[in-house]
Amino acid sequence: MERRRLDRHQSNWNGLCAVSGPGLYDWRECSILDVSTLGAALELEGISYEELEGATVAISVELRGEVRYVIHHEAGKARVGVEFVGVNVGEEGALRVVVHQGA
Repeated sequence: MERRRLDRHQSNWNGLCAVSGPGLYDWRECSILDVSTLGAALELEGISYEELEGATVAISVELRGEVRYVIHHEAGKARVGVEFVGVNVGEEGALRVVVHQGA
């Protein structure tokens, strides 16, 4: 049964998820299948239902882009403008969710 309150945007991103629960803290690879401003669908391997029930999850996503401009600041620092590459329509929607939530 679907329990979603908002439409989700397909992302198909790969990332790292830290699963934390009673007696458990484990970083593992995960797939972020879709996102909304209220949640996400994740795919995790090698973990049981019992380990996940009541756990919390921290999600880290890697986004790739091409450098479009660079402005050098203080010694050793630079501001870099990046254009995301290979973003499909679903991922673009997911990025809008992330940007909207941060606003």
